[in-house]
Amino acid sequence: MNLNTYLDSIQENLKNQGALDIKNNVETKNGSFNADLVVKLTSFELNFGLFDMRGDTFFIITYFPSITVQTLRQYSAECLEYGKEKVTSSITAQLWNFRIPTNICFSIAVVDNLDQENKRKIRQENPFDQNVDLLWYEVPVVYCLSEEQLYFYDQPSSFWEKFKGEGAWKRLRKVIETTLTP
Repeated sequence: MNLNTYLDSIQENLKNQGALDIKNNVETKNGSFNADLVVKLTSFELNFGLFDMRGDTFFIITYFPSITVQTLRQYSAECLEYGKEKVTSSITAQLWNFRIPTNICFSIAVVDNLDQENKRKIRQENPFDQNVDLLWYEVPVVYCLSEEQLYFYDQPSSFWEKFKGEGAWKRLRKVIETTLTP
């Protein structure tokens, strides 16, 4: 699979979910990164049974020739800052509608290949250990073109890791698998 095929497929997935705010080749104002695709879903809901979370959700996709976990973290943090600048959902309106205000930023790095060590770290190191924000979920993801495979936090490295946001991670993983798989 090549980059354009992947981007077209994901863009179609997001359109089917109601995405209207779709931008290609986006450069941030401070020039920290150039995204191949930025999609914003307004009033995106994550269902948690008794209560739902709702807010703006961003899918920011950028091609990298290669990536390490450190580079992925830096990219993800930059994507989160971009999302915070572009958010439009109202905390008050969400509470009024009996929703917990929550925004999500999926930072997707697309690479040709990914080495075993970085695959392991991405799958086992909880991103919530790096950054916790009461109103935002920062979700780094890597899509490997040569394998046509997604890599994200899906294998907690210890018993105790299962208590760090695992309820949210279960729902976020479903979104990753259904939306970011071509």
